[in-house]
Amino acid sequence: MNRDTKRAMIRIAASNGAPRIDFESRAPGRGGYLHPSDECIQRFASSKMREVRSLGMKLDRTQRMELANNIRKQLASKTGEE
Repeated sequence: MNRDTKRAMIRIAASNGAPRIDFESRAPGRGGYLHPSDECIQRFASSKMREVRSLGMKLDRTQRMELANNIRKQLASKTGEE
């Protein structure tokens, strides 16, 4: 795992009890950061840990996979791959 600046990473925000992708890093609530590399996204999606401390909430595998797939789609559309 590499350290990086917040601007180089993707923020996942937790507001109103639901996680969401916050590419602009402006959403209210607690947040966690994820590298935009496929390796980091896959590691997040396949993690067996339910509690995401930075978000202050639990995410099941389905929620993690959904977030990971949405992140990949957003990144692909930004680079014109889709």
